[in-house]
Amino acid sequence: RLLQLQSRVSATMANFPQGLLLSSVVATLGADNVRVLQVTDLVKCSAVAIDCNRTRVTLLAPALASPGDKTFSVSAPGMSAPLTFAITFEPPCDFQALCAARSQLVNYRALLDAPTIACDPAYCIKAADISAPEILRVSPTEGFVVGGTLVTLQVAGLPAFSAADIKVVAGEGNKRTQVVSFTQEPGSSLTSSKGELILRTPAVDADSELVEFT
Repeated sequence: RLLQLQSRVSATMANFPQGLLLSSVVATLGADNVRVLQVTDLVKCSAVAIDCNRTRVTLLAPALASPGDKTFSVSAPGMSAPLTFAITFEPPCDFQALCAARSQLVNYRALLDAPTIACDPAYCIKAADISAPEILRVSPTEGFVVGGTLVTLQVAGLPAFSAADIKVVAGEGNKRTQVVSFTQEPGSSLTSSKGELILRTPAVDADSELVEFT
């Protein structure tokens, strides 16, 4: 599994336009847009004061393949020119090699929750400690042979982080089943988790009475 770690970057800016909608602040890295997470007005000038406005802009820095100094640009309505600042991207730890040397697996869930570039063995996990997946409830248990039925599964211990990680097939022909969404409860980890998986059933043979999903 390819894991791209992204960091939150906060920059405090002087005399930045205030009272703006989040959507009106634009950040870029080179030719690519960067997601703006939050814009917070920290200090506001009085009517007669100057050079005292302070605003914090928080960005989600993208995952980059090459390390080095990268220049971000932030602009907003009312600015004559964008503000720029540099961030140093450092190569992250090779967690695959680190954990393999300990006969363990990478704890991707922990890395997603608290990204780090340091080689910390706390981000490795024993295979025996990963919880076994279990289906707790299925609703509904009947659907149309033409397909299109939304089925909700309450699951526990499923070692997935998004709908893209999950593959479901139906029947003897292994018909691909659409995974509509997958959400996990807060605090879920590889050792203990609960979540909800929603599927859309495919069309099956008209004489089918029972179809097994895998």
